[in-house]
Amino acid sequence: MPDPKPFDPQDLFRIACRPALPVDTRDVMELTRTTWEGHDYIPQVWADWLADPEGLIAIAEYGGRVVGLVKLSRLGKAEWWLEGLRVHPQFKGRGFASHLFGYILDYWRRLCRDNPGPNIVRLITASDNLAVQHMCDRLGFTKIVEYGFFGADTLQETARASFTPISLDEVSQAYDIALHSPASDLTYGLIDLGYQLASPTERTIEAAVGRSMAWWWGGRLGVVIAYENPEDKAFSIQWVVSPIDQMVDCLLDFRRLSAESGLGHVRWFAPRHPDLLRILDKAGFGRDWDEIVCLYEKRCSL
Repeated sequence: MPDPKPFDPQDLFRIACRPALPVDTRDVMELTRTTWEGHDYIPQVWADWLADPEGLIAIAEYGGRVVGLVKLSRLGKAEWWLEGLRVHPQFKGRGFASHLFGYILDYWRRLCRDNPGPNIVRLITASDNLAVQHMCDRLGFTKIVEYGFFGADTLQETARASFTPISLDEVSQAYDIALHSPASDLTYGLIDLGYQLASPTERTIEAAVGRSMAWWWGGRLGVVIAYENPEDKAFSIQWVVSPIDQMVDCLLDFRRLSAESGLGHVRWFAPRHPDLLRILDKAGFGRDWDEIVCLYEKRCSL
């Protein structure tokens, strides 16, 4: 890696942004080696990112070496996600991140031309990452809401209301009920796809049905979908929809269902909507992780 130099505005004319190639793998592994004290997730997903036919990894190259990257993924027909922004520590503060974002947003806008109607691209960033937040403001993103990590231990009791697995034949019905529930406003109409946020679709519920993680609650009163983290024996909630005045009971029952499944903990990466925070507190959910993240989005209509 080149030796660090003082900031030079001409650096932005020497940086080359381009799509990533397999030959970049070695540089990317080195770039991410020390991120998050060696716990960066990018090495685990890099091969999948390279193989993604609908996404793009943008690479920043300087002096013949990879010094930054960012990934654009398609989560729905008109919904996109930005993640994995990395700039080598020696090159931070030189405008490389903004240059990368400008490059990938230009690419996204070209995709929007082939997809008439409103298109949305979203990202999350830590609440204390002011540099990325200021960049989002400059590039026309809007801050939507803050998200937090909430959790509760399971309850060794029998659920008061029953959970019944949703069948493939019932996916459309579950989707329609959940989509039109006032409770969806508490999550801004979004669900967690594993720290990616998007509008729910029937395919989302189908995928949860396929892994036996989609339930009716209380007959047809509510819908819950989740995924399991086997390493830490926990359920992670993706979507909870029920009558708002019964959501506390639904969450308490889900804590009981989790215990019946042999798990010890329930988590929810959830928006910090004031009404939802009160519900989580009454259902015994506390902060599972101190970090708060901000959700930003940018719209494009062509």
